[in-house]
Amino acid sequence: MYQTIEAKKEKQVLNCYKTWLQDIGELDPDKWMEVLRHLTKSTIASRDKLIQVKFLHCSYLTPECLNRLTPTRGLNCTSRRGHPGSWIYIVWSCPKLVAYWIQIFAFISKLLVLTIPPDPALALLDLTRGLVNSAESRTLLQLLL
Repeated sequence: MYQTIEAKKEKQVLNCYKTWLQDIGELDPDKWMEVLRHLTKSTIASRDKLIQVKFLHCSYLTPECLNRLTPTRGLNCTSRRGHPGSWIYIVWSCPKLVAYWIQIFAFISKLLVLTIPPDPALALLDLTRGLVNSAESRTLLQLLL
């Protein structure tokens, strides 16, 4: 019975990993483990941890998800009708959000005196490995995002 539960847990993590891998491309298993380790250490508040877990599992209702529940609903974004209503579009690729993320990364680059290009792995999953050299800069970058 214990093995069945553990196998189910592992499968769920792999499905979540596959979703992120499909959306952002380069995400090796080591980076994924870093995301999972940081998930439990970034806050002590249970409510915030729950929000992070839901975000990591893409469990919010997007137009694509709502379409699976009610096929009469459209698949596209509700504010920009011709664009897909996928998870990555809603949190990263929407033209309105692209401008927002560019401003955020420009601000952070200015503060750290380091050019940091907009990257969904960094902004959404907090993957900072290799971008900054010192632990202080990495911590500051994580706080700013």
